[in-house]
Amino acid sequence: MTIDLSEIKDKTNLRGISFESIHLDLEIVDKNLSVELPKICGPLAEIISFIMSASGKRIRPALALLVGYLTSLDSESLKSTNSGKASLKPQHFILAELTELIHTASLVHDDLLDQSIQRRGQETIHLKWGTKVAVITGDFLFAQASVKLGEINNTEIVSIYAQVLAELCIGEINQAQSRFDLSKIDLNNYITKSTNKTASLFSAATKSAALLNQLPNHQVEQMFSYGQNLGIAFQIIDDLIDFTSESKELGKPAMGDLMQGIFTAPVIYALQDETVNLQLKELIKTRFADPGSLNEAKALISSSGGFDKTLQLAESYVTKALTELESFPNSAYKENLQQIAQFVLKRHS
Repeated sequence: MTIDLSEIKDKTNLRGISFESIHLDLEIVDKNLSVELPKICGPLAEIISFIMSASGKRIRPALALLVGYLTSLDSESLKSTNSGKASLKPQHFILAELTELIHTASLVHDDLLDQSIQRRGQETIHLKWGTKVAVITGDFLFAQASVKLGEINNTEIVSIYAQVLAELCIGEINQAQSRFDLSKIDLNNYITKSTNKTASLFSAATKSAALLNQLPNHQVEQMFSYGQNLGIAFQIIDDLIDFTSESKELGKPAMGDLMQGIFTAPVIYALQDETVNLQLKELIKTRFADPGSLNEAKALISSSGGFDKTLQLAESYVTKALTELESFPNSAYKENLQQIAQFVLKRHS
């Protein structure tokens, strides 16, 4: 079944992503991360407070909470919203928090590995406080996520998140080993990397939230698939934005991935076009040493249709994600999950 994305009601604040159905719940999560967490951090309190106050849209915690609510509606038949009031378990809040902690920790370490100078318009941790502090801060956040994971007291969810951590590392290693390597440019490899680095955490949050409500296996897998496809689309659009937005809007240098020899979907599609293939490869081989070479590469990618094809790829994954929601009851929570998918696609515009 083909889903018309234009038919989804757009009530989402695309800049702030504010959802009325979980507004108060997100405030609790945000308070626990931004206010309560720094209190137990000792010498890292200032740094943790700085990181959490600069955090983004809280998409991952929102997914955990929304799926928690949605899958609590008529959890036996999931045919009607009249069977009972939607509710969350205390573990859903813990799940939301630990998911954001893992995401934030990975960003601290990513910025260090990539030697990034900015994150969301602010100095990165390693530049502001030094390399050693950045490593320790990331480790601390991962450790706090592990503590919260233990508090959930669910071995299957522990296993899911252990796999996420492994995949994050694999994704980083594969990316580091393939920089400027034209022989490793492949769309399937790119999707695998996007799954490891981004989608695995999305799907962990959505699957685990459903597991906490003890849904049948096939419905748990539907929520896993929703999160995975959404996460892949999110990363694809992230990679598109890296080309189509200015540094000021990104809060970091534009075309940073290409500059570092990380080849994402727009580049992969452009290299499939014989009219620009040789020119683009020559620019890549110079590692963009000449002034203006990055902008020249961007023009080649654009003329090849690489940006349009990348957007179409993201749309295909969003459609897959939305399909997984069809059998769940209509509610504000389901609508919000649809709106998140729509937001993912609109981030590039």
